[in-house]
Amino acid sequence: MNFTRPLTILPILSKSDKKIGRVEAELILAHVTNKDRAYILAHPDGKINWLQRIKFNHLIRQRQKGVPLAYLTGHKEFFGLDFFVNKNVLVPRPETEILVESAIEIIFNLQSSVTLIDVGTGSGCIPIAINKTLQQLNTATNKQTGITTHAIDISHRALRVVKKNAKKHNVKINFHQGNLIEPIAKSSIFNLQSSLIITANLPYLTQKQFDDEKSIQKEPKLALVADNKNGLSLYEKLLTQITTHLSCHPELHAMPHGRRVSGSLSNYQTAGDSDCCRDNKRVTILLEINPSQTTDIRALVKNIFPSAKIEIKKDLAGHDRVVTVSFP
Repeated sequence: MNFTRPLTILPILSKSDKKIGRVEAELILAHVTNKDRAYILAHPDGKINWLQRIKFNHLIRQRQKGVPLAYLTGHKEFFGLDFFVNKNVLVPRPETEILVESAIEIIFNLQSSVTLIDVGTGSGCIPIAINKTLQQLNTATNKQTGITTHAIDISHRALRVVKKNAKKHNVKINFHQGNLIEPIAKSSIFNLQSSLIITANLPYLTQKQFDDEKSIQKEPKLALVADNKNGLSLYEKLLTQITTHLSCHPELHAMPHGRRVSGSLSNYQTAGDSDCCRDNKRVTILLEINPSQTTDIRALVKNIFPSAKIEIKKDLAGHDRVVTVSFP
């Protein structure tokens, strides 16, 4: 490379057109030069130093190998917010915004305080987007929605990412490391002193689906693949844990045909003994799924919660995407 020859933006981008998409190249160059994309577009004759050129070429090669753009730049926009991401978390996706919208609508319309639990939080995009939007809605409507948020992930590296994002967006979150809701199972959270919203975008792909989708091979497999044939093993485990530990609502431990889950149910309160049930506290579970899992997830929920109300919401492409489970 000729280190003395001046380099400018336009020819550098033109050479990358055959390697990756132009928009992605612009975003990578913006990242390398610490500018925004608008600057790159407005200054085609802008100077690029040789060190920036070397870094740009390296990132272009990484993108050609299938490394997600978000991992290369360290950023991903989700629900109008900028999130830090790295290889330890799943890249936030537009379809997950349907889950966030559903949770916001439910929480905003509740008349009680709310405990939000996000299971398998990853980057924290779900609880942070929910909290930030509710803050804006509260300001616009002079409403005060009291919300206590918990984020759980089995990966301590993922928790480092969500902590960074929570600090960036000034959202107060209680962090827990562990398997699904186990880290908070014995806490007072499940006494339902407030309405409870549980959100989860857990791994729901089968091994075959993962192998067939080349675009996700560089993302953490732990965050994508469930270890059974229909991809719902973690959701079944989560729903079973909820049944075991949530004592307040009688429907949440009413198992059909004498079926029992692990753990004793003998100490659970009945509806008549529970202040939270009398005070009309609400329990809602929101799960993101693959569209092919609609029938299986309905059957799974009905098997565990026979009287639960199940709603399926579609994403912008018209595919089944979010399962909402609520209780009478």
